[in-house]
Amino acid sequence: AERLMDFALPRAVRKIAPMRAAYSPMCRAHGAMFDDGILMRLGADGFRWLCGDPRAGEWLEKIAAENNFNARIRDVTRQLCNLAIQGPKSREIVDAMIHPLRGMPAAADLRRFALLFGRLGGESGPTVLLSRTGYTGETGYEIFCAPADAPRVWDAAQKAGGPHGMIPMGLEALEILRIEAGLPAGGREFGGDEDADPFEAGAGFAVDLEKGEFVGRAALARAAANPRRVLAGLELEGAEVPPPGAPVFADEMSRAGAVTSATRSPRSGKAVALARIAAEFFAPGARLEVGMLDGFQKRLPAAAFSPPLYRAQGAPRRKAAFKGKGCAT
Repeated sequence: AERLMDFALPRAVRKIAPMRAAYSPMCRAHGAMFDDGILMRLGADGFRWLCGDPRAGEWLEKIAAENNFNARIRDVTRQLCNLAIQGPKSREIVDAMIHPLRGMPAAADLRRFALLFGRLGGESGPTVLLSRTGYTGETGYEIFCAPADAPRVWDAAQKAGGPHGMIPMGLEALEILRIEAGLPAGGREFGGDEDADPFEAGAGFAVDLEKGEFVGRAALARAAANPRRVLAGLELEGAEVPPPGAPVFADEMSRAGAVTSATRSPRSGKAVALARIAAEFFAPGARLEVGMLDGFQKRLPAAAFSPPLYRAQGAPRRKAAFKGKGCAT
C-alpha cells in the first residue's frame, strides 16, 4: 500500500508516520492535476485517501494492477460520516467532546495533520477518528464516525460548541474561507477543462521531485524548471465579484490570465479572487485589471498578492513552490 500511494502521488508518502496525514495533489502522466486530498496513514500498511474525485479508487486499482503492487483498494464513503469543526475555538470544543483511547494524545494536544482514535463523550461512547485537518485555513478538526453515530456526534458538537458561539456553516461560507486561505478547488483551480499542473493550481509545495519515480514526475520536473503560470491572489478595489473565467489584464491589451474563484471578503468588504496568470506578469503588489462584460467595456482594478490572504494565528507559512530553477518541497 505504501509503494502504491508513493507512486500514485507526488508527495513523499514514505515520510508520513503512522497516525499522521498530509495534503497531496493527484496527477496524470502528463502532469495535469485531476484530484487532490488528504492522505491519512492509519498504520504501517493502511492508508485512507480523502479526495474529491469519485473515480480515484478506480484509478488507484489501475495503477496497482499495472505495477504489480500488492494492495487492496476499498471505497468506504458510505461507511463514514464526517463533521468539520473549524475556527479559533475548535481546540476547546473537540477537547470537551472526545476522550482519547489509551496511548493517544489529548485532542487539545493534537498537532497539525495528526490523527487520534477516541470515544465520544467518555469511555463508553462510540469510537471516532479525529484529525487536525480542514478546508478553511483556520485551526480546525474533522471527526469521522459510523453513520449510525453521526446524530450523536452532531448533538455533542452543538452542546460543546454552544458556549463558544459555534454555529453551523454552509458551503457558501466554506467557499469564502477556502478562497481567502488560497486553497485550490476541483473544477476551479484544477481539473475541468484546464490541464493545470500543481504549480499552476497553488499546490506545488506538495510535489517532491527528489523522492524517486512517480506518476507525472517527468512532466512536473519540466513544469518546475519553466513555470508558465502561477496561482495568484487578487484584491479588487470594489465589492463587485467577478465570475470564474473573467479575463485578467496586465494592460489595455495584454491578457495575463483568468479568474478561477472569487468572493467578497467579510474582513475588508472588497472582492478577492484567485487567478491563474502568466508567470511573467506576477509580482506581489502588481497592478492588474479584471475584465467584465466582454473584457474591454469594463475593468475592475486589482492588486496581486501571494496567497493566502488570511493565515490563522500560529499557522506555518507555506514553502515556495519554486526556488530558482528547482522545486522546493
